[in-house]
Amino acid sequence: MRIFNFLIGLLVLTFYSCSENEIASELNGNANKKLPSSQNYGVIHNDFMSFAYNDFVLDENITTKNDAYNSVTSFFQEKLESYNGIDESQKGFFNDVFDENQLFLETSNLQGIIKNEINIENPIRASHTTLSVLIDDLHQANVISNREFEKLLDFQETLSKVYPAEISETDFTDYLKESANKIENESVILRTMIDIGIHSNEWWNNNTPDIYLPNPIGEVPYPSEQYQTYALPAVVGTDIAGALVGGVMSAGIQYAVNGDVNWTIVGASAVGGAIVGSTGVVGKLGKWISSLF
Repeated sequence: MRIFNFLIGLLVLTFYSCSENEIASELNGNANKKLPSSQNYGVIHNDFMSFAYNDFVLDENITTKNDAYNSVTSFFQEKLESYNGIDESQKGFFNDVFDENQLFLETSNLQGIIKNEINIENPIRASHTTLSVLIDDLHQANVISNREFEKLLDFQETLSKVYPAEISETDFTDYLKESANKIENESVILRTMIDIGIHSNEWWNNNTPDIYLPNPIGEVPYPSEQYQTYALPAVVGTDIAGALVGGVMSAGIQYAVNGDVNWTIVGASAVGGAIVGSTGVVGKLGKWISSLF
């Protein structure tokens, strides 16, 4: 079974076609925006998904969600110590982001954030607001460009449709194809989201765990028609959503604290958010966490 296969070559070509020297400086007030160092964030995402799927052992003595969250993030932090796919200079960023995005382990929390039903920390306002408000604040502060702002909100709107099964595999594939053609090459958050989407698609096609998602999709066994049509777009969408929220929150925190943004940290935060969000939809983990008080 393969989803989005005709899309993969196009996405890869779009994502890697421009060198850093060819990237236009079109950001409002942020013309010196730097791309992350050459980390393959999609590969990192897939490696940690495989760690969670193959190596994580549920602790039956755990009875609370908070302890379950800590168990999963501690597992990732232990894997990080011996993982060779991340530069040593960046491991500290990943170590922190696993803890910061713990709530993404419960997919309903990530769904609520994407749908603006659950507020998140907005460091620019020193208060809690919706994700859309934080994206707008980054735009008003000239941290992200006009086109980046519009595309992030557009992604947020589309991602809100994958959880309630309002968008099919075909429609989601078409949307990603169109997005790949329009993406700003200098947009770190969007580029990371696309790269993670490419690799997430590959992971879910090569690994077939049962999926656990909020209703109406719910628990979906492999293989099934429901798995193919709606569950797979939802899990790939969850990975992209984790990257979106993780990247935006990192940019907001850094701007509020420093008045500037380290885009390497933003990239690490985006992939870390995607890893944590991905883990929550793996059947054995998602069902376990959701069953706890």
